[in-house]
Amino acid sequence: MEDILTDWVKKRISSNSFNDFLSSSLIDLCSINTTPEEELEKVRIYEDNTFKKIEEIIIQNALKGSLKKHPFLKKIKEHPFYTNPNYTQINWPYNNRGNLVYIYEPGKNLRKQYSRRTIAVNAHIDIVPPYIPPSKNGNFVFGRGTCDDKGGCITIIGALKLLKEIYEKFDILPAGRLVCMFVTDEEIGGNGSLSLALDDSLKDKYDTLIVFEPSDSQIHTGNRGALWYKIDLDYSNHSKSIILALNIILSLEKAGIKIREESNHPLFDKDVAQTCHGIFGPYGRHPSTICDEIKFSVKTALDFDRLKEKLEDGLAEYTVKYGDKTLERDELTGAKKVDHHYNLRKTKDANELFVWGKSGHMGSVAENDNAITKSAYMLMEVFKSDSKLELDLIKESSSKVLTLEGGQGFIPTHTMEDVKDRFKYAVNQAWQNTKAFTHIEDEPRVTFEKLHNEAFAGSVDSASIRDLVAVNKLLGVRVDEPLKGYSVSCDARIFAKIFPETEVITMGPGSINDAHSKYEKVNIINIALASASLALFILKHNREKEIIKGTT
Repeated sequence: MEDILTDWVKKRISSNSFNDFLSSSLIDLCSINTTPEEELEKVRIYEDNTFKKIEEIIIQNALKGSLKKHPFLKKIKEHPFYTNPNYTQINWPYNNRGNLVYIYEPGKNLRKQYSRRTIAVNAHIDIVPPYIPPSKNGNFVFGRGTCDDKGGCITIIGALKLLKEIYEKFDILPAGRLVCMFVTDEEIGGNGSLSLALDDSLKDKYDTLIVFEPSDSQIHTGNRGALWYKIDLDYSNHSKSIILALNIILSLEKAGIKIREESNHPLFDKDVAQTCHGIFGPYGRHPSTICDEIKFSVKTALDFDRLKEKLEDGLAEYTVKYGDKTLERDELTGAKKVDHHYNLRKTKDANELFVWGKSGHMGSVAENDNAITKSAYMLMEVFKSDSKLELDLIKESSSKVLTLEGGQGFIPTHTMEDVKDRFKYAVNQAWQNTKAFTHIEDEPRVTFEKLHNEAFAGSVDSASIRDLVAVNKLLGVRVDEPLKGYSVSCDARIFAKIFPETEVITMGPGSINDAHSKYEKVNIINIALASASLALFILKHNREKEIIKGTT
């Protein structure tokens, strides 16, 4: 039976009909813009429309179970994991909003015959701006949310469809409870998952939880931590504030490098302790999205050729440390990751400097190119030769405050409080070092009110891990061993911290390099494989008797 079942699943997920089901369902979900925004009624409607679509697909394609929208619990606001939503000033933006939960309960006879392991799965429906509508090209579906994380939602739905078809063909049912969570507000810090984690009606309903996030289909038993910073500067004198801001960027980079050098944990590589600067005044879109363009007006006593020479010197220092992305090619398009680093043109009153980079999730900052960091290296090299340098941002702003936002990744070597202290110190040092020139007397205000996720590390030898690895190998899915922690942060850490006895895993189709980028995409073949892996894992993991060959 084991070989017959596995072979049937392999054949089924290779069929045009199954892959068409996955791609059309994913396009349906991605056609709904679930970007959090200030107009909360619109957000609620789009969330409800997404949940209704998920309900409709599950009712038609899954085993009979309960479907229920769980309202946000107000007690999450008092929990240390709660994150103030960054898209609204309203104190409680969750009225009439919630998360969708599907629960399958096995029959009593089935539960008696087998063990009582229970499984939960989790994926989020919210996306980061800007919204990009879906499109299909071959096996790929492009658009915002395709891999982060509506592709994860469709992976779960694909597994439910396979489980129903396996029952109809082989008369085999899952022997334990299955809880499927479709949550919102993951991107701003995980309030949706926090609400479900604290929901008494779901307490003790699962002992294994898989959070689906784009991981190149690799299995992870830990997450690196993430802390978003916000820095507000006096902007009454644009030029001096910008120079202070650029010095702060360089100071934060040094702090991030130090954190990275000190990082030491068997589950994590040092490089996952990334530093990302996402917003510089009117430039940038999101604290955890790499900024790919920033534009300055530059007034200097240096002549044009000398200015360009100093910019090139700063650029050379940057590329030595971060790599030259004009020399690297995008795997999908074959084009340069960055066509050229900057444009400089002389105008009547000043020079205009456009600095270019390549966007993406902060977890992929090493593979991409941050225009904010690059411009700091370039312009501070100019400042060394011209202390009377005057800078302004091309995008006009009437604000009296210049705001910088970004994030720092860290692993269990460091605590979140340690990272906060280091960033505060780095900002203070930059302010002290430039005060004699800028005459900015008000110390920059540093806050960490947005995403603040601790790192966690789980066991690489749990029953869940052993079964998942075995199932993936049966399906021919590559398993990189030894297993590592996930290189970014997600809702997995909420459940791991609140329920330390629960086996918490992160996995999913798609690449973190594509998440949050202009070219976000996912391969439907990889979603199909992930759905098969989840379905076979569910059938194996809640049974004492072997049903899937090669698992324990």
